[in-house]
Amino acid sequence: MENKVLLEVKNLKKYFNTPKGLLHAVDDINFTICEGKTLGVVGESGCGKSTTLRMIAGLEDISKGELYIGDKLVNDVEPKERDIAMVFQNYALYPHMTVFDNMAFALKLRKVPKAEIEQKVTEAAKILDIEHLLKRKPKALSGGQRQRVALGRAIVRKPSVFLMDEPLSNLDAKLREHMRVELVRIHKALGTTSIYVTHDQVEAMTMGTRIVVMKDGVIQQVDTPQNIYNYPANLFVAGFIGSPQMNFIEGKVEKEGNEVVAIFGDNKIVFPKENAQTLVKEGYVGKTVTFGIRPEHLSDDAELIAANPNSIVKGNVEVIELMGAESYIYTRCGKDPLNVRVEGTTNLKIGEVAKLHLRAEKLHVFDKETEIRIV
Repeated sequence: MENKVLLEVKNLKKYFNTPKGLLHAVDDINFTICEGKTLGVVGESGCGKSTTLRMIAGLEDISKGELYIGDKLVNDVEPKERDIAMVFQNYALYPHMTVFDNMAFALKLRKVPKAEIEQKVTEAAKILDIEHLLKRKPKALSGGQRQRVALGRAIVRKPSVFLMDEPLSNLDAKLREHMRVELVRIHKALGTTSIYVTHDQVEAMTMGTRIVVMKDGVIQQVDTPQNIYNYPANLFVAGFIGSPQMNFIEGKVEKEGNEVVAIFGDNKIVFPKENAQTLVKEGYVGKTVTFGIRPEHLSDDAELIAANPNSIVKGNVEVIELMGAESYIYTRCGKDPLNVRVEGTTNLKIGEVAKLHLRAEKLHVFDKETEIRIV
């Protein structure tokens, strides 16, 4: 049952006519979502993620391609007949109705018996912890409470698929974090199938069973959050997923004796055997490339530095942020920024040249022209 595909997008395209010709808002995208899973769709503003969601919802015409819900082609099916529920960024609650009536509205339109409406709304309100708010109107609610009501309105319909368009973006940071955890809890409790659109990669990473990363209307990568973090397909995905952002440094791959090394500035890092073999096989020895290393894969730990002389980089310390549980150290390696995240505090001082241990197995190499990850 878990592997049953509930929604499939095949070669989906969306064009808009503009004075300058056709604008490809969404260009030939493909993905599936299985029953009970959450698919996070993430990307910068204007990348086509909300347009994709609106096409799935039936609020936007499909220019080309096929959309299946279950095994039914729904390209020309009316939104209300698609068995989906959408939760909007601005909640879209009726201001003159109580919370109960907002949640019951779709059921009333479907002529559902009164007793059944009462039962479904009460049930959803209990899951969302808003039972005490059912008689209030939206203006008397906080942002988080309004979000729960909007969610409740979707839950009572028991749709096949939930579509969520940046549902937390109007909330402040603390509430957003709280609601993120709540949404995961609700998803687990109900076993719902959801598509969650966001520009916030932390939300996508924590909520999605799988993630679609989009840029300029094109899918860059579809995979599990962990695989996207560990094995980004290209430079864009590597820089977009992960916080703080991955460091990128221009340098060269060289062969010295039996070793393959990364050279950037005065630094030399020896590649592990497997990565070295890939770089030789793909013909990258002697080539200028872009190296990528995440801030959490650098360390100021003295023991690590002493034990790994082949994995040391130097950076001029410019700024240090002590956050309590962790510290961010902003250094510069030649002309490129090299930022470090360490647990607890640091003994480094602003203005000094820091020696840092770099986990060589975590050093990514990207092709300078195509920006595709090689290792």
